Amino acid sequence: MSDTFEKEEFDNLMMNKLKAKKMCVDYLKQHTLEFHECLDTDNGSTGIVVALPHCYDCPDKRLEAELSFYDSCIEARVFYTQNAASWVEESTNKDALYRLMNFINARVWPQSHDGADGTLYSANCLICPRIYVTEDDSYDITATAMVDNNIYDMAPLEVMDAVTVSMPQILNELSAPIFLLVLGKIDVETAMQLVREKFGME
Repeated sequence: MSDTFEKEEFDNLMMNKLKAKKMCVDYLKQHTLEFHECLDTDNGSTGIVVALPHCYDCPDKRLEAELSFYDSCIEARVFYTQNAASWVEESTNKDALYRLMNFINARVWPQSHDGADGTLYSANCLICPRIYVTEDDSYDITATAMVDNNIYDMAPLEVMDAVTVSMPQILNELSAPIFLLVLGKIDVETAMQLVREKFGME
């Protein structure tokens, strides 16, 4: 009886996808971010799509985020609009873009922050997304992070700030070098130099 009780109590305390999703929805409502819920019929995961306006350097001045909730983790994706994806699809500079993506993933180490000058928590690298072009013929440029549910349970504010603030900020800052390259306005060496300057590498 005691062992059963302890296991039930333990299970109730453990983060699961339903609890993770509820916490996410609470955060989005508290921060008045527009979102809608969805179901991924391919893998049965539940998800949330979030509109991220005011990304002024991005195509269409906005980004989108999608969070998928699994039994043990959350997949968080932040990506440019469909217009941006169409530019990539039509671009003749994809090889240069892939080289730039490789450079970004090797050299850019994004930090999450509280947006309040460190009064809530210090800047950190708890969430470290990969930035890439999707391989599903949609040509989305996306920043993706996989977050263990236990990490989300311990640091929910940091995780959600990373998804809704830090990851969008990175894509906003990378927008000019990426899309000037995609549209053939600059070469890859110039795009890399712009990334170095934006992220204080030199």
